[in-house]
Amino acid sequence: MRVRFFGCWVAWGMVAGAGFTASAQTAWDVLEDGQSDSICGVVNAVNSDTGAPIQLVILTETSQLMMVSRTDTILADTFVEGDNDVTDLGQARGFIEFATDGDGFRTVWWVALDGMVVEVDPFNGTITAGVEVPENFINVPCDACEFVDFPPDDVCFVDDGGVIPPIVINLCGMGTSAMVPMSLIGLGGMALMRRRW
Repeated sequence: MRVRFFGCWVAWGMVAGAGFTASAQTAWDVLEDGQSDSICGVVNAVNSDTGAPIQLVILTETSQLMMVSRTDTILADTFVEGDNDVTDLGQARGFIEFATDGDGFRTVWWVALDGMVVEVDPFNGTITAGVEVPENFINVPCDACEFVDFPPDDVCFVDDGGVIPPIVINLCGMGTSAMVPMSLIGLGGMALMRRRW
């Protein structure tokens, strides 16, 4: 009797765990340049720790900025207004605009009121005045799909060369192939069967 009861709970837990695996998908704004044919979803700023570019996106639903260079992190008090002015805690912190980078391409930048690229601390989101201009950076990204942790399927298409990835089921935060949970469900079902020896 105990074996049956335990097997039932294991099987139910596997089915329930497999059912709650939805990932949050993120929608961001894509900006078009009026002076060129550039279309960019990435807003570039400067990483205050390394001096390298840091990538952000403008969230469509809330108009907040979200860092996407590492783990997606929303700058909760930073908003982009309708005219691309950026405010942080209600104070003006620059604006979002297209500018020519070091490769001669038009890319999107978060610049302060003095025209310098804003610096953002990647760990706590602190915004400080910068000393760099967009022309000082090369190989600047424009496509947010390569940075956002959970991009929408209808926006980002990943060319995997025809390779079909294994089905992954997220059980309690642990990504496993589909074969492991199915095996455990099968074992749980076998525990419910009557033994005839």
